[in-house]
Amino acid sequence: MLTHPPSFETRRGVTTVTRGRLQIIYDRRAVESRRWDVYFDGKLVAGQVTMDDAHWALLTSGVTTMPDAVDLLNAAMGCQNARRRLKRQSGGQ
Repeated sequence: MLTHPPSFETRRGVTTVTRGRLQIIYDRRAVESRRWDVYFDGKLVAGQVTMDDAHWALLTSGVTTMPDAVDLLNAAMGCQNARRRLKRQSGGQ
């Protein structure tokens, strides 16, 4: 699953991270609430959930390790180190 290169898109404060069949949406404007939406195969598997619930949604949707799930969520929040690690894992530059 994590061999697919990630893509990151931010529009009007909403960041979308896509990797393979997973999609994570994080609204930076609502940072005080820290809520994520997690999609797998285009279907919502966790909507407006906390970070802990988003981790579990990722782990039950094919992400194999907690560090990978953490990196995906941190990348959605804009962490450049997490984005670099994800790209490196998939062989990207």
